[in-house]
Amino acid sequence: MTKLSIVSLCWTALAFAALAPAQDTKETPKASPTSKPGCCVQQVYQVKHANVRDLYHLLFTRAGQDQTPYLGYNESLRAISVYGTPQEVNSIMANLKMLDVPSNELGRSKSVELTLHLITASRQATSGDALPPSLYAVARQLTDVFGYRGLRLLDTAVIRGRTGEESNMSGNGGALLEKESLNFQSPYQVSVRIAQTRPATQGGNIVQVDNLRFNLRVPYCTDPECKNVNYQEVGVRTNFDVREGQNVVVGKSKMDNSDRGLVLVVSAKVVD
Repeated sequence: MTKLSIVSLCWTALAFAALAPAQDTKETPKASPTSKPGCCVQQVYQVKHANVRDLYHLLFTRAGQDQTPYLGYNESLRAISVYGTPQEVNSIMANLKMLDVPSNELGRSKSVELTLHLITASRQATSGDALPPSLYAVARQLTDVFGYRGLRLLDTAVIRGRTGEESNMSGNGGALLEKESLNFQSPYQVSVRIAQTRPATQGGNIVQVDNLRFNLRVPYCTDPECKNVNYQEVGVRTNFDVREGQNVVVGKSKMDNSDRGLVLVVSAKVVD
């Protein structure tokens, strides 16, 4: 073998020796994990005309844990986020676009009548306590859940307004002092915005009520003879949905240092 051939063989051996470790330690690429077929995408809808919160609640569905679709909203950004399968997201985005139009394009507003029942409640039953038959189911609920046995209807008020508008009224709850013969009155004020109505699956309509504010001034004696009185502010502030013909307990507030409480019950009816 010639000298040149020996040198060539040496270089070839060195080259294979250098490549061998690299080939031994090379890792096989891992397959990327595959996502669940059809899930999931996220899109954000920019609200142009409608009330963001109203639009969100209209399309909101309560999905179970780890289920879709999921909706979120931000009123300051006027945005609604939709997460779910492509089919779910496309359907919801199409509904958002259809409903997000100027209010005058949605048709005329509806007139809604709210009936408010003001009930005083205590844990001690007293003679003569009674509620009208329409509130018997409410009485059972107040007894079973809160332990109230002495129930008295203080006043019933009716307030009517149109969807998308705020309505206000005031009234008088009558005497609330233990010495009711003194006849100190208990004035109250109500402010409410009826957001919208929508069909109920059981028939009739569901009324969405936003920012109901109820304030009652409760008198109390400042001396044993009750020659002078001061007033305590008692109130309820809440948002809720109510189905037509249903009485709903929307708020409860303690009235004084005793066990007495004020309970606010609301029912609704779509007038036109």
